[in-house]
Amino acid sequence: MSIEIRIATEQDLPSVARLTAVVQILHAALEPEIFRNDCTHEELIGFLSDRLKEPDKTIAVAEQDGAIAGYIFFELQERPRTVFNHPRKRFYVHHISVTPDQRLQGVGSSLMAFVEAQAEAAGVSTLALDSWATNCGALDFFSARGFSPLNFVLSKSLKPG
Repeated sequence: MSIEIRIATEQDLPSVARLTAVVQILHAALEPEIFRNDCTHEELIGFLSDRLKEPDKTIAVAEQDGAIAGYIFFELQERPRTVFNHPRKRFYVHHISVTPDQRLQGVGSSLMAFVEAQAEAAGVSTLALDSWATNCGALDFFSARGFSPLNFVLSKSLKPG
C-alpha cells in the first residue's frame, strides 16, 4: 500500500477535523485542566479552514488506498535578530495525527518526511515541535525520528489563597 502526501484542500477538512478530534480528546484526557474536550466538528473545520488561508501555514494529508490516513499541520516561523537571539527560521509542527487503524504503517513517518523535504526545499535547517510530557507515545515517535529536547517548560499549580 503506497502512501501519497499532498497539500490539503477544503474538501479534505471534514476528514482532517475527525483526526484533529482524536488528538484533542487524547490531550484533554492527559491534561484536562488545559484542553477542552467539547469542541464541535464545525469548530474544528472552521479552525482548519482559516489555517489553509494563511500563507505561512500548511496542512498536508496522507492518502492510502484513496482515503485520508493522517495529516500534519506546520508553519514556517521566522524570528528576527534581537538583543538576545540570533535570527532564525524553522518549520514548526503544530499537529500530526494518524487514523488509529493506520498507525505503525509508515503514515506518520511519511508525513514527517514530507515536512523535512519542504524545509530543505525552503532552505530551512530546523524542525521544531512540542509534545506534552504525559504523551509517551508521541515522545517515543518523535525521539525515534531524531527529535530531542530543546528546552523545558516547568509548571507549578498554586492553591487559591
